[in-house]
Amino acid sequence: VVRFSYVGCYVDFTGGVRDLNELSGVTRIGEYEIISSRCVSNTDMSHELCSSVCSLGGFAYFGVQSGKACLCGSSFGSQGKANESDCSTKCRGNSSQICGAPWRNSVFALTYPNQNFYKMLKHSNFTVETSKTSSWPAAAPSVMDCLARCSAKADCQAAVFSQRLLACHLLAFAYPPASLTGPDWTLYQPIRHHGGVSPELVFLFALLTSAACKLLNHSYLGCYVDNTNGSRDMTGLSGLKQLGKFHVQPAAPLVNSDEMTIELCSSVCSLGRFSHFGVQSETQCFCGNSFGSQGVAAKDDDCNKNCRGNPLQRCGGINRNSVYSLNYSN
Repeated sequence: VVRFSYVGCYVDFTGGVRDLNELSGVTRIGEYEIISSRCVSNTDMSHELCSSVCSLGGFAYFGVQSGKACLCGSSFGSQGKANESDCSTKCRGNSSQICGAPWRNSVFALTYPNQNFYKMLKHSNFTVETSKTSSWPAAAPSVMDCLARCSAKADCQAAVFSQRLLACHLLAFAYPPASLTGPDWTLYQPIRHHGGVSPELVFLFALLTSAACKLLNHSYLGCYVDNTNGSRDMTGLSGLKQLGKFHVQPAAPLVNSDEMTIELCSSVCSLGRFSHFGVQSETQCFCGNSFGSQGVAAKDDDCNKNCRGNPLQRCGGINRNSVYSLNYSN
């Protein structure tokens, strides 16, 4: 999920110049039209809506202004900081939020998750219209190679791939230009761009970035409590239905296998380049980027279940995870 944090109130449009100006030359991103003043104007404007708009281009900052305007940029503050009291206009779409003021931007910083999970959209009608370069061809003989290249490129926001043409294009925005749409092309977006897409059109899978990183080893950290009051400690698989060839049980969220071993769970979680994994109750595998949210470590004796796929290994216990760290080459 894309996160944002407030930075401050900043001056805009001094001498007719925009402070946040990365929408210059862009006339449309997906469903959003960019007007001549280089912003998106919407009577439903809120911090969340502007965040969604600017994340389609992977911009580092967004600013909301005059209650309904949204601007995007990779930097801010070129015209100086304003008094906080200058930003006093309520957002049209959420009166509990402040959306700048005339020629004053309420500026926020955007933080993006790791781009290792993608969804597939076979029939997307949205495009980007811009005078800027918005796509680059990339030599990639398969979808996985194409997405590996996208994940390795900081300014790649999505990719399109044609199985018939064996062609890959990396995209500067979450949507392609019209020339890269049609039956030959399939759009792949990081899962941060998921609003408004019906489940029938979404296929979630993990990108195995073998070209970009290599799993070196795993290290045992201890036995930890899980499922206190129905809350899971390791929730990295939340929202996923499929992880490579592994089916994810979304309610838990976990991968369950009668062949579970420490090595198998390590392989599962490395597909998403998670930093930790936990094995539990003989057959269950959990992934996450943190652990221990439910207190100090449990007794090692609590993790007393043999792994179903290798009885010489321990795979946690009832509501107890045997937790390991994952180490990569980069």
